[in-house]
Amino acid sequence: MTIAEDLRLEFEEMVEDDTFGESVVYVQGGVSKTIRAHMYRKGTSSFPMRNDRSTESKPNRYDFELRVSNGVENGISAIIPKLDKVQVVKDYGGPIFTMRVMEIIGQDPGTFLLGLAV
Repeated sequence: MTIAEDLRLEFEEMVEDDTFGESVVYVQGGVSKTIRAHMYRKGTSSFPMRNDRSTESKPNRYDFELRVSNGVENGISAIIPKLDKVQVVKDYGGPIFTMRVMEIIGQDPGTFLLGLAV
């Protein structure tokens, strides 16, 4: 198993826990796929960002950022910014909104970090 596969599987296992992940509907080319992902909302997250720890730490660029697996079965293997959409809840327990994927903010060998806009 490669490092990329290890990272992807570790992320997919982590988001199965409702503490860190949630189900979202990813829409690409009119085709919907339900996946598990980690959502950063309005600069808050269950993963705290410590700006005092390093000069590399930066505040979120978007009010809504989504980390997804890049796996074929449990994630999205190719992202098309400005065309792909994601159906998520803006606030816990609220209604579902469709948001556009504006850009790929970052990626590692196992995941993509996406900036979303309503």
